[in-house]
Amino acid sequence: MEEDAIRYVRADDGLHIAYQVRGDGPIDLLEIGGFGALFPLDAADEQPRWRRFEDRLRRFARVIKFDLRGIGYSDQLPHTPTVQEWAADVRRVVDEVGAQKVHVLASSFGGFAAIEFAATHPERVASLVLANCAARFTVAPDYPVGMDFGQNAELSRGVDPTLSSEDTVDDIDFMAPSIAGDADVRRWWTRTAARGAGPATAQAMWEISAVADVRDRLPLLDV
Repeated sequence: MEEDAIRYVRADDGLHIAYQVRGDGPIDLLEIGGFGALFPLDAADEQPRWRRFEDRLRRFARVIKFDLRGIGYSDQLPHTPTVQEWAADVRRVVDEVGAQKVHVLASSFGGFAAIEFAATHPERVASLVLANCAARFTVAPDYPVGMDFGQNAELSRGVDPTLSSEDTVDDIDFMAPSIAGDADVRRWWTRTAARGAGPATAQAMWEISAVADVRDRLPLLDV
């Protein structure tokens, strides 16, 4: 397989899911969400600090990355996806690259897909690392520690290009405050997010994050 090539696998419903394989280490490492679930799979290539991180991963692993349906190079969404569809896409990518067992590194709402996949296909998961993830993001009667729906809605407005900056929350200030003051990173963040998802898709992803709940899968995890 050509290094750096972006390839495609058909999902169970026929959508094309973009993926990329880099490195030839002794273990298979699957990234879900990368540097933000709305960023395309090659987002790190344009940002030195994250590129160094990716380079280090490839020293010891075959790194498998893919774009969630609707994001980046994958086909656009015919409907709002489900966590189960995301997990099914994970399985198709893992099968396509010939990985028997993967170490999963997930971030943001890529964690929903990672948890669902690990719970339903435990024999395919060697380890599970969840960074900035949650089994549920928003509050519920039995989950008072979640983000309130008003805050989630406020953040989702940040992807609406028709609104002025005064009417939105800057997501980099919220998600990555330690680097939000770096002008180069801020430009990269804005440009890469726009390349990863259009406004309608980004809004749909925020809506999913507001209602997704895989807490019932947690007792099934065995990694």
